[in-house]
Amino acid sequence: ISIGALIFFGYASYEMVNAFINDTQTPPLAKFGITLLIFGALILIFSLIREKIFTSKRDKYKEVQR
Repeated sequence: ISIGALIFFGYASYEMVNAFINDTQTPPLAKFGITLLIFGALILIFSLIREKIFTSKRDKYKEVQR
């Protein structure tokens, strides 16, 4: 993914979250639930990336070919 695409999707995500938070029609409980769902997904993604990096550095069988 290019840097331009990352910047674009980051800004689009920011605007989407900003519009969602400022929406007065959405019930507060729904806002809270969706916010927790998003944070949970982000924690899961970062945890998976961290684990993948950690295991790739310490993989004993990295040099083994099938």
